[in-house]
Amino acid sequence: MYRYILKRLLMMIPVLLGVTVIVFAMLQVTPGDPARSILGDDATPAELEAKREELGLNDPVVVQYVRYLADMLRGDLGESYTSGRPVLQEVMRRFPTTMQLTLVGISVSIVLGILLGVTSAVNKGKIVDKVVTVVGMIGISMPAFWIGLLLSQVFALHLQILPATGWYGPRYWVLPALTVGVNGAAAIMRTTRSSMLEVIRQDYIRTAEAKGAPRKSVIYHHALKNSLIPVITVAGLRVGIQLGGAMVVEMIFTIPGLGSYLVDAISFRDYPAVMGGVLVIAVTFSLVNLLVDILYAFVDPRIRSQYGGGKKRKFQKKEVSA
Repeated sequence: MYRYILKRLLMMIPVLLGVTVIVFAMLQVTPGDPARSILGDDATPAELEAKREELGLNDPVVVQYVRYLADMLRGDLGESYTSGRPVLQEVMRRFPTTMQLTLVGISVSIVLGILLGVTSAVNKGKIVDKVVTVVGMIGISMPAFWIGLLLSQVFALHLQILPATGWYGPRYWVLPALTVGVNGAAAIMRTTRSSMLEVIRQDYIRTAEAKGAPRKSVIYHHALKNSLIPVITVAGLRVGIQLGGAMVVEMIFTIPGLGSYLVDAISFRDYPAVMGGVLVIAVTFSLVNLLVDILYAFVDPRIRSQYGGGKKRKFQKKEVSA
């Protein structure tokens, strides 16, 4: 198991290098001049040229990338063009807010998605199943920004029971968490429903019911537990999707997180800030994928035996050869 984790951590290195190459290349071909964004439209050509020279933008692209990579390996993500402060410090100051929003949102997604998915699968073909399926289709079809605006109109403007902006306490978390969670809940619900329908047809489920086991125990202890592998996969992917889409939700609800920081950085052509923010999101997503793979072993004993059975199999082979 430890060798597998170490192997996955080492595999993150080429992934992160690939992310830096792609983002750096995209920033180079993006229209706009960072020097003009910093100095404004009234800057003279001489001032613009001096600023480009100061920022190192006149160097060849390869030289700029190698310099950035060398600084990154030392733990230095550069300084923001707009604020002049270290990017790593700026990103780490905002990242906990974005991560909190993502975790609260994915919790809403998992709870709603699993409950609705199990309810739909158990009542297959009934009116409850049809209603849940329609609600799931609506939820997965609506973009996050539309859900956020709709929730703000209803609960903040008309009913005035929840705040529309900010991130100062649990009351402020409700609307952003629902915005992030509704779309994810629809995807998890559909996966849970299809996985549950496959599991509840198995012989051991019918055997447990024939022995008189309580219906709730059969559904939640036997069927749900054995149908969680696809659900965990989708939930892990939703974490990455919600991290990437957090900027939309943060802009709608004026949340001072990493997403809004990246939007401002892109607007001002702040290359170090964009690179640093995307790199932190990529590292987080890679770690979440590793965590998902580890969770497989705790949910499914067969996978756990594959992780830990290497030495046992080798020992058995030696006994046979002897």
